[in-house]
Amino acid sequence: NVRAYELKADLEQQSGDAAAAARTIESLKKELPDQGIGYFRAGQLAVAQKKPDVAIKELQQAIQKAPQAIEPRVALVGLYASQNRLDDASRAAEDFVKAAPRNLLAYQALGEVRLAQKRLPDAEAQFRRMIEIDPKAARGYLNLARLQDASGGIDVAMKTLQQGLTADPADAQIAVALAEAQRGRGNVDAAIATYEGVLKASPTNPVIANNLAYVLLEHKGDKASHERALQLALPLEATNNAAFLDTLGWAYYKVGRYNDAARVLQRVIAAAPNEPMFQYHLGMA
Repeated sequence: NVRAYELKADLEQQSGDAAAAARTIESLKKELPDQGIGYFRAGQLAVAQKKPDVAIKELQQAIQKAPQAIEPRVALVGLYASQNRLDDASRAAEDFVKAAPRNLLAYQALGEVRLAQKRLPDAEAQFRRMIEIDPKAARGYLNLARLQDASGGIDVAMKTLQQGLTADPADAQIAVALAEAQRGRGNVDAAIATYEGVLKASPTNPVIANNLAYVLLEHKGDKASHERALQLALPLEATNNAAFLDTLGWAYYKVGRYNDAARVLQRVIAAAPNEPMFQYHLGMA
């Protein structure tokens, strides 16, 4: 039972007994000598122990044993990149693409390496390839927009994000990136419209509800907008997310329900006592 070995090794590692975890993983290798999972887990353990050379050998072995496995290839590219061994990372990412020519992670890995190498046209080509393979690939749009923004093309980046949101109207990651870009350009109404559109497609998404409520509270001064923000934020009281609860507490404050505001914001401070904005909101309440 492979999962049993993995869980045992995880528990041993979490309890601080790396030697026991290593023994468990070695047992897994012996049980399944022709599979890559034991070598992959050994590589992960070596990364955690800050033994990169050992980790590289283990991950390479995992790939040799299981050429179609995705996780060892992702880990190997990331490990090389973290050591600034960009030529090695590039070769590993290129091999990843050859082994899995329809896998989005392969092109993302190669694109990120190309970014690190400052080979921007090549990076852009990899991110566009992700979108070609899957027109709803959020990471493709986000990576491409990040590259365009860094090159000074914020308008082009926003257009890319809008294309992504058109392809998948419920994608929260793209919506947040687009709305924040719009807000950064001073176009608050466009940001609100972006969040409202995604909320229609995904009405229970807490991130979108929180962000829309926050924008309404921070940028709109009318009572209707604040009441709308409160209604959006009310379901967030069931979470333990300090930022979400802060939005709810501030919404209560904005509509004049100060006791409710203080009650919720005290929960926020208990969870995140060192955030100045949360302290300010509680102080105002």
